[in-house]
Amino acid sequence: MDVLASPGIARARVRVRRMIVASARAALALWVALLVAASGTASAQDLSARHSDLEAVFLFHFTQFVEWPSDAFATTNSPIVIGILGDHPVKPALLDVIQGEKVRGRELVVRTFRHPDEVRQCHVLFLGYGEGASAPRAIARLRGQPILLVSEIEGFAQRGGMIEFMTDRKRIKLRVNVENARAANLVISSKLLRVAEVLPKP
Repeated sequence: MDVLASPGIARARVRVRRMIVASARAALALWVALLVAASGTASAQDLSARHSDLEAVFLFHFTQFVEWPSDAFATTNSPIVIGILGDHPVKPALLDVIQGEKVRGRELVVRTFRHPDEVRQCHVLFLGYGEGASAPRAIARLRGQPILLVSEIEGFAQRGGMIEFMTDRKRIKLRVNVENARAANLVISSKLLRVAEVLPKP
């Protein structure tokens, strides 16, 4: 029997992941609350949490600091849908992060889309590095729709996206394009903007 594939090892990995996520969530909640504008970074508690775990925490918190128009939801209790384009390791971490959580009384749901044309009923859409070829199609197809477009692809915020993850010395920074968000009828909280690089620059 492969020891590394044993049920005990698998359960241990799940426990470790949840501990990492819990630690990162606490760190990010404190970071946002204190408005650490001086550094503009989320200290990954710092370097021990994996990149995808931190991105999952950010995606969850974006739902708290972004306002969607009422017609972005089918009903008053429709869930907030966080979509992931393609395969990305952020998904299992995100499922752990949102478990049991609600934002403004709405449940959170994670959905995976294989192609930009499949995106339906989505409020946040994340594109990983591997979706660089699909990014222009996604941006063009979803332009004007109330969907927060988030990616780790370099230059994403300048090319039609709304929030871009940037890595600096193993820390995640945010670049936010407020004009692109406004064009989609989304309002990003000033609390989030204070800890981000904001585009367009004055």
